[in-house]
Amino acid sequence: MGEMEELRKEAESLKDQITVSTKNTQKCSRNTQATASMSVVGRVQMKTRKTLRGHLAKIYAVHWATDSK
Repeated sequence: MGEMEELRKEAESLKDQITVSTKNTQKCSRNTQATASMSVVGRVQMKTRKTLRGHLAKIYAVHWATDSK
């Protein structure tokens, strides 16, 4: 029984460590962490090249170019 008590105490201490570490990480939001290393991107102007009408036209008229144009 002594070994079981030690294991239970160890499990409880590990649970406490997990809760403390999760509380510490929740203080800093993930959004601010992600945007801290990103650079600002300028405004992107998009233009319509072709209006595709109907389901088949959308599927068959899409051109998959290597240069994304």
